[in-house]
Amino acid sequence: MSTGVGRSAIIKQRIITLLRQQEIDRINIGRLPELTAPFARRLLRGLTADEIAHQLGESALAIRPRLTELKQTNRVIATGERRQNETGKWAAVWEIYEPVATTSVEEVA
Repeated sequence: MSTGVGRSAIIKQRIITLLRQQEIDRINIGRLPELTAPFARRLLRGLTADEIAHQLGESALAIRPRLTELKQTNRVIATGERRQNETGKWAAVWEIYEPVATTSVEEVA
């Protein structure tokens, strides 16, 4: 029998895996012919909680708190984009958070 905490961890890992796969798909789409790639990349820019729930076969009510937890640990970020969900409300679009490495002036010199 699994605990709520165990299930929560499993859902969070499935969210991360799904968003990572989407990043891989976006890179692969970049190799498509020029006319197709920009359109396809727009379609693959992150997912809402409802879209994640649909793809994972989970309830959006199970996904939303997991996204909040992942945000608090800097594993996902809201892109600033919003899309309508099935209920017609505007929902945040989420992506994997991968900070860009910065180089200080001392490191370059």
